[in-house]
Amino acid sequence: MQLSIKFIFKLMVISLLTACGNQETNTAEQSQLLTEVQSVVAPAPLSTPTAIPFAIFPSQTRELASAEVIDRGETVYESLCRACHGGDLRGGDQGGPNLLRSQIVLGDDHGELIGEVIQNGLSNPGMPEMPPLQVSADDRVAVAEYIHSVWANQSGQGGPPSGEEIELDIVVGDASAGEAYFNQQCTGCHSLTGDLQSIASKIPSAENLQNSWVAGRRWGAPNPDADPARRQIRVIVTLSTGEIVNGELGRRDDFLVSLSTDSGQYRSFSLQENAKPQVVDIEINNPMQRHIELLSEINDDIMHNVTAYLVTLK
Repeated sequence: MQLSIKFIFKLMVISLLTACGNQETNTAEQSQLLTEVQSVVAPAPLSTPTAIPFAIFPSQTRELASAEVIDRGETVYESLCRACHGGDLRGGDQGGPNLLRSQIVLGDDHGELIGEVIQNGLSNPGMPEMPPLQVSADDRVAVAEYIHSVWANQSGQGGPPSGEEIELDIVVGDASAGEAYFNQQCTGCHSLTGDLQSIASKIPSAENLQNSWVAGRRWGAPNPDADPARRQIRVIVTLSTGEIVNGELGRRDDFLVSLSTDSGQYRSFSLQENAKPQVVDIEINNPMQRHIELLSEINDDIMHNVTAYLVTLK
């Protein structure tokens, strides 16, 4: 895409006149200019209905090869490429680069660039040298098409590799040790006949159950019986006048403390030395404080043991 200096200047002048409210601006000239702009900057027609709008790389518009070609490419890839580039193309044990972010892969259409690397090898500073591979032209294209198929079906940035979801068996701890830890650390706030009664039936997923007790909040389906006030961080502020104000904490830093009283009134108090009245004492009650402390105390054994115990509470 290249715009002439004359074209850009013309666009700037008309835009300026329009912005300034000049009523003499030739609307026909504006319309003609808009048509010229659209013809220059509009993206080329997309090659497939599912292509990404305003595509930049061929990988965002190309049509995938047939399933037969992709399967063939996967077979060759697994045999010759997996050790370096990994099963998910994000880098393997032998230090190969992430192919899903490779400029060569992004710029390749149907094996023109990838095939050349396979045939001739590649050497980049700081990376293991890739030797030439004795692969037929058809196989080189098939490998490229397989890589493109993985790219096209990958999840968003930061997401897991594509493919079937792997269900992990996390119930690997000692339930007896978990019960002992629970009785020592948790019964001050939780009860097996109260909030945790039949908890394993309410949260049948062991993973969600583990995440719930570690984080101190329910993962998965919400609890319809939960009291919203149970998680409120409460604060009691004592002033030099003798007044005591309490409510839900809004903010607490080096400069002020603020809260909302039970009647809905917003109050804030300065913590500066010359403030009037002076804040004499601040008492904060966070019902989740113990769970916050646990994050720095528990290890894998404790986490697995407690989870193994909780899944028995059906």
